[in-house]
Amino acid sequence: MVCIGQDLRYKSNYIYVMSLLAVFDKYFTKEDAEYYNNLFLTNGLNPLVDTPKESFNAIFGNTQIDLQYVLRLPAEEFIKASRCIENEIRKAGLPDDYYLDSFNDKELYEIQKNPENWSRQDVITAKIILENRNVTIDEKQLNQERAAIRINEKNKRKISYPTLILLYLLSPFGAFFAMFAGLMINFIKDTDIDGQKDFVFGEAYRKHGLILAGIGLLSIIGWLIVFDLISLQ
Repeated sequence: MVCIGQDLRYKSNYIYVMSLLAVFDKYFTKEDAEYYNNLFLTNGLNPLVDTPKESFNAIFGNTQIDLQYVLRLPAEEFIKASRCIENEIRKAGLPDDYYLDSFNDKELYEIQKNPENWSRQDVITAKIILENRNVTIDEKQLNQERAAIRINEKNKRKISYPTLILLYLLSPFGAFFAMFAGLMINFIKDTDIDGQKDFVFGEAYRKHGLILAGIGLLSIIGWLIVFDLISLQ
């Protein structure tokens, strides 16, 4: 873990810090991560950089290896951070042979519609290229299209049936893990390019999460009562 930030409270409690920050962007090199980290610090923001690491996904039940440097920020700083990047790009100017120059207007607009599939730099650069081509973007329509895509992606996001079955089998036995997973499924959120948060899973899976959490909680209470009665004998 490489912790870089100007506010010392971010270093006092890692779990608390992570609850305050959202993933802003990912970088393949340490140099890129440090460049944008320093850029944001200079502009009064509060970044934190995670080094590549292996992690276990408790909900999906698999191990994931993230080979990228993850830069996190408070969600409310996302828009200002994007403006910092845009200012730097405009100040430096676009290279003559930048690969996005070969994209047509429709392809560049698709980058704007699907920013999660591209780096921040590419999304901003695509916007600047369209401006240079005198292409006007209807921001209201663009935001509506982005919202529709996010809803569609959320509805397609699934939890494997074996995982759900296992959680249901564990929850009556007072498994704290099952209850915790249920709460995570119901309440976990992700953050879009502008720092707006929304639920990761669709309504159907979130109902499963509430049911799992409820069964787990009731069974824990039941087992506590049983153990209490046994101790009195």
